[in-house]
Amino acid sequence: MITPALFKKMMHELCVLSGLPEPSAEILKIFYEKLRNYDEQDFINAMKDENLIMTMSTRERLSYPPIKSTIEHYESERMREKTREELRKITKIPESEMVSHKEIHELVKRLSSSMKMPDGIGGEE
Repeated sequence: MITPALFKKMMHELCVLSGLPEPSAEILKIFYEKLRNYDEQDFINAMKDENLIMTMSTRERLSYPPIKSTIEHYESERMREKTREELRKITKIPESEMVSHKEIHELVKRLSSSMKMPDGIGGEE
């Protein structure tokens, strides 16, 4: 959970780095109520994200959607890494032997393109 002090500090830094005016206390309170239950480290990572800073620099004022989506990106990355760690512990497969999602996708593409499909299937005529 994000503390009010950390929230205020990080929002101030985001505004400074992106050249935005400081929002009113009322607006900060509304943002805090919407974001406070996210993981603290995900929030910190998001607020320091260069893409978020660049996005916010093109705006006239602080905007909730890009902040929320950036926090959720870091949350998703953290959860994905946690799952990988748990799988590694269960299966005891060294990281060097683990296959990435992209590698699996490429393998399936290669296999499916090399398979001969019955007439009328696969869009070829």
